[in-house]
Amino acid sequence: MQRLQREAFGEATSNWFIDYDFHFGGYAKRKPELDAFIADFATRHGITPDWVYEAKMLYGLFARIEAGAFAPGTRIIAVLS
Repeated sequence: MQRLQREAFGEATSNWFIDYDFHFGGYAKRKPELDAFIADFATRHGITPDWVYEAKMLYGLFARIEAGAFAPGTRIIAVLS
C-alpha cells in the first residue's frame, strides 16, 4: 500500500487500514448473506464481484459505510491486488 501511495502521490500516508472482520469463515468460504450481497450488487451495478475476494471486500466496505465509520464526503479508495 505504501508503495502504491508513493507511486501515485509521491508520499505514503497513514490514513488507511486493513480490515479483517469480513472473511466469512476464511479463504474460499461464504455465507448466505454474502451471496445475497453479490446478487444485489450485480442487480444494482451490472457487475458480479468474485466471491472469494472482491465481494468480501465490498461487503465489508459497504457495512462500514452504513455503520457510519466514514464522515460524509469522505473519499474512499478500495484496492484489490
